[in-house]
Amino acid sequence: MINELQGIIESNVLASGPLLFVLAGMTASILSVILMAIRYSIILSKVDEKLPIRSSVFIIFVAQLASYIAPFRVGAIATRTVTTKIIEKVPLKKSVLATTIENIYEFGWQIMSLPLLLILIGEAMTINSLQVEILLITSFCALLFILLRSPNNVFTVIWKMRRVIPKRLLKRLKTRKLGKKELKRAMDKSAEYVKDWKILLHITLPTLLLLLISPLIIQFSGLFFSVHLDFRVAFLVYWTSLIIGRLSGLPGGFVSRDLTMIGVLGIFGVNAILGTQITLIYRFMTMTPVIVFGSLSFIYMGKRRGSTK
Repeated sequence: MINELQGIIESNVLASGPLLFVLAGMTASILSVILMAIRYSIILSKVDEKLPIRSSVFIIFVAQLASYIAPFRVGAIATRTVTTKIIEKVPLKKSVLATTIENIYEFGWQIMSLPLLLILIGEAMTINSLQVEILLITSFCALLFILLRSPNNVFTVIWKMRRVIPKRLLKRLKTRKLGKKELKRAMDKSAEYVKDWKILLHITLPTLLLLLISPLIIQFSGLFFSVHLDFRVAFLVYWTSLIIGRLSGLPGGFVSRDLTMIGVLGIFGVNAILGTQITLIYRFMTMTPVIVFGSLSFIYMGKRRGSTK
């Protein structure tokens, strides 16, 4: 069904030239941010705080922009909590709790899915069997269940990441009484939320849409150079490179994510030069909306902060 939908989109876009592929890729990138914003609003609602979707979109764009500067997504995490406080006056303890819940959830499924993605890449190049893929995905879901039910070790990783937070931001967090004890308390609380199946279901729905929409950016990047990548290939390229880029700890996953993307494209028959071109246009499609809307959101946040003083 996804490939049929993609075929309809391609047929309508092919006659309009490469520019429309860029616009389509940027649209998919913006939709991905909106889905992350919806998920963040849902999580905050579970900790008894209301966050309008519009404000959540502003916050996510600012956080995404910060992720290009600070490694290990720490800039994005810290910026998100402070920005939520400034824009909607959500208490820092609540925004930290919501952000911790989300990161336990994301850290869990992404760590578990990386081996699966690598195995699926190998399987696609060798066996290429639907039955084998179903078995692998079922095993992944079982392992993911185990990890999400045992999130206690995640706090140690998050706390060690404080060393890469900009000193100015770290000092501001300390003045707001947001230290190790507060983060540990948020981790303990979030562990209970992550074990709640109703909450997991609510945040999994936008995540599933995110899983399906984000790889379209890879497909549109390929189509810009007249390279037709089926959805499975785009899915493996996108999520394998994203997870490896995040695990590398480099701001925005630069270099590590790009090299992984080129490498996985190469496995599926795209030569290095063309793979590099696809990766560069992908970066343009994803970074341009974040830089534009993230900067505008940052300006809006500054005005909002000034008006409340």
